[in-house]
Amino acid sequence: DLLRCRSAPLGKRLQLMKIVIHPALFWCAGSWNLTQVQLSKLRDVQLRMVRKMVGYRRQDCETVGDFMHRSNASIRNLMRTHKVEKWDAHYHRLQFSWGGDVARMGQTSALTYQVLKHRDISWIHKVAEQYRGNQQHCRKLHTWRWERCFMKYSPSWQKDAQDKSNWVKSLDNMVVWRCMHR
Repeated sequence: DLLRCRSAPLGKRLQLMKIVIHPALFWCAGSWNLTQVQLSKLRDVQLRMVRKMVGYRRQDCETVGDFMHRSNASIRNLMRTHKVEKWDAHYHRLQFSWGGDVARMGQTSALTYQVLKHRDISWIHKVAEQYRGNQQHCRKLHTWRWERCFMKYSPSWQKDAQDKSNWVKSLDNMVVWRCMHR
């Protein structure tokens, strides 16, 4: 009810949405490995929530497609005006931040690092080369690892992440790149 209260300014309601929903929705989101379909659903949910907050209604003579086009364009403009980050971009920011933390953990200091580095992407590439793309039991080697986007962004991402201040400064560039190269 607070988010849909029209007597409160929209900017304050959007801030409230960020304060209340982000911690619950993005709990441990850095370690997620979402598909494009899941990211699309995440964007759609955000647009639907803001549409409900604004209270757009379809006009009698308006088709559903026209209504969605009109309302989504207006909502994106409102989100830009109020500097609301899209949820898929926020997910990518958390993912890159978490990846930097994992890279800085060190090989001996944390069980998390050891688990995530066991049969990592370099091992996958080595096996793929050794068996010409096949696994040992005649199936193609299809993997989808959490670090694939890091490798595409920078093959030396683990070395880059060792300097935390530079890694944090480059998060915005990483997020922009990731949103453009899905």
